[in-house]
Amino acid sequence: MVWRFWERPYWTYASPVVGEFDGKPPLDVVAALNRGTFPGRTGSRVVWLAGDSGRLIAERVFEGPSRSISSSPLVLDLDGDGRDETLLVLSNPLSDARVAGESHRLVLLDGGSERTEILGLELPGPSIATPRLADLDGDGRLDIVHDTHHEVLRLSLTLEGSAAGLPPHVRCGELRGPNGSGVYRVPAARP
Repeated sequence: MVWRFWERPYWTYASPVVGEFDGKPPLDVVAALNRGTFPGRTGSRVVWLAGDSGRLIAERVFEGPSRSISSSPLVLDLDGDGRDETLLVLSNPLSDARVAGESHRLVLLDGGSERTEILGLELPGPSIATPRLADLDGDGRLDIVHDTHHEVLRLSLTLEGSAAGLPPHVRCGELRGPNGSGVYRVPAARP
């Protein structure tokens, strides 16, 4: 089925990403949008859309011009419930590396119906880059490689409540998916 989601006055730099957001096939879509007329921004919105119809499954609004989304969302099933969580970078659209106190946030939103924030990490300096999610060293913890205007950060996370201590299934852990191919891979069943 072909469908379209069109809503004004929103625009985006970010690539939409597929994942499992409503718990039933086919795959769904998450997109990060900025409100306003380019290049202006008055806030941002994340929408989760049903893959079969384009119906709005859920949304999360971030108010104010200081919170825009220029990086693509990343998708992972953190808790093994079959509904993917979404990682975003919220940044200041007027980022200037010379401004003291400039910051951005890494935000992880739960895959449940409320899309609650389960991680919100305020980081120094501006950033509009899409992070990389992977278990880089095979230790069973999720690593996030993230670029700011000042440095490259590697964060290693162990989050309580992940499925029986198993590492999360990263569905889309980098810009445009594995090796930039845009291909979504369904993970093997958990043991």
